[in-house]
Amino acid sequence: MAIRVVVRRSRAPVAHAAVTIDLGGCPGLRIVAPTPADSFLIVDGCRFVCSTGNQGTASFGLHGGAYACLMISVLADGVPIAQRMALASPDQNADLVVDMADIAILESKVGKKDATADLDGDGGVTAADVTAARAHIGHRADAITPARATTWGEIKTGYR
Repeated sequence: MAIRVVVRRSRAPVAHAAVTIDLGGCPGLRIVAPTPADSFLIVDGCRFVCSTGNQGTASFGLHGGAYACLMISVLADGVPIAQRMALASPDQNADLVVDMADIAILESKVGKKDATADLDGDGGVTAADVTAARAHIGHRADAITPARATTWGEIKTGYR
């Protein structure tokens, strides 16, 4: 899961800000330990911290899965800058591998408004979400999986 946070103050990038992704509202989240190449720290199993670079950007490449993730908070230097009410993952049962069990769970949610299964973010679970999940069959959280930069999107916001 690729998360990119851009921190700005009055439209100017904020360098060296401590960005925290707080996934404490995700009781069904399972995250694998970061690799040596990862530039973030795991604080307590559900909070991840990374510093922004000169362009005000912090990137988190989290490896894991979730079946219940209801609240994500983003903070910059301790100041809340964004919240998201759910995290969508093709690994619906959080066993750290995308397989046919996950596809079956997603298919059972088609036609519903379940943000944990709305992989394309269009507001509902559709066949397109199942198709997107099928593209990840065989992907494991403990292995490198190619991801598009738009997986979760950018958070562009400023704080005072």
